[in-house]
Amino acid sequence: MRKDFNVGFVKDFQIERRVVMDYIENNWPREVVLAYADFYKWQFESMPFDNSDHSIIVVDSKDRICGYLGLNIHEFVYEVERLKGAELTTWIIDRKNRGGGFAKPMIEFAKSNFDFLLGASVTKDALSVYLRLGFNYVHSIPRFVKILNFNKITKFLKIESFVKKAFRERKEKTSGSVKEYKSVSNINEFSFEIKNGFSRSKEYLKWRYSDHPVYEYKFFGNKDLLIVYRIEHVNDIKVAIILDFLVNEIVNNDKASVSLSEFSLFCCKGQVDLIEFYCLDSKINKFFISNGYIPTLEMAPFLKIPFLYNPVEYTNNNSYSLVVWDNDKSPKLKNFSNLYVTKSDCDMDRPNLEYIKKINHEFS
Repeated sequence: MRKDFNVGFVKDFQIERRVVMDYIENNWPREVVLAYADFYKWQFESMPFDNSDHSIIVVDSKDRICGYLGLNIHEFVYEVERLKGAELTTWIIDRKNRGGGFAKPMIEFAKSNFDFLLGASVTKDALSVYLRLGFNYVHSIPRFVKILNFNKITKFLKIESFVKKAFRERKEKTSGSVKEYKSVSNINEFSFEIKNGFSRSKEYLKWRYSDHPVYEYKFFGNKDLLIVYRIEHVNDIKVAIILDFLVNEIVNNDKASVSLSEFSLFCCKGQVDLIEFYCLDSKINKFFISNGYIPTLEMAPFLKIPFLYNPVEYTNNNSYSLVVWDNDKSPKLKNFSNLYVTKSDCDMDRPNLEYIKKINHEFS
């Protein structure tokens, strides 16, 4: 193992952002949006919890970067306790430095600075390191889809006829109490927090959604419930991707279920063909199951649906895997079905460059 290197946060080294971005661009296996300063600054230098770059790098004796681990500080709410948490994103050790003993020090450095760590979509090689260092592995985040237009959606989705019949007919409930909002700031009485997951404070939601440099997120709900979603077009198919489903504790199950049903009606009127949602938390997932959403993991033998839409991409799993670590303050954190994790977390909704070109987005 080499010893002529240092591990630390980007903010603590005298290294320019452009050098870090170049390292990512030159060593990531495909084009990546982190090569654009606008996006990099938004993701790593403007978080509401700490606006300095806490990504972890390995630097050798000649100040050359040998490894990079994207990291966002994000407060983790565990019941009434607030833990120092972080989301792990892009992990790179360039080809010539692999096997140099950098992986373990990088992860150990992260563990020594945080109480809770979460990463998504890890490779087999990375997983072997995470497991050796005390992380737990979640194979798949539950994924739910609601097909609103079976005739159009079969262009890129294969579904057994009995599944189509079972999930086709449903009369949606309505109360008329929910509506669409243009931004989080429009919801004057908005105040949601969760017990077992990364904070969804109003400051965080503004940064995550209203300030996003590429995607245009939309908001649907009322003072008791908030659905955050975005629309993605795949040729002539319109997909609503739900990023957050936030419910106040005092709201009863019937109200939350009706609000989700109203969202389906709202999407129908907006000519949406498919709605999807990823979530680890079983307390939230029950609303989607009761509203006739198809649980794709359970129905996988009878349903083939894209994992990504632009470009259309299928995988064996068609969901995201997770690695989870905590400082053992409570065994309850090991009950992963109680953790609120959605596609909003851990860069799972990062735009790819093909999509950015498709919508003609230009960075300044």
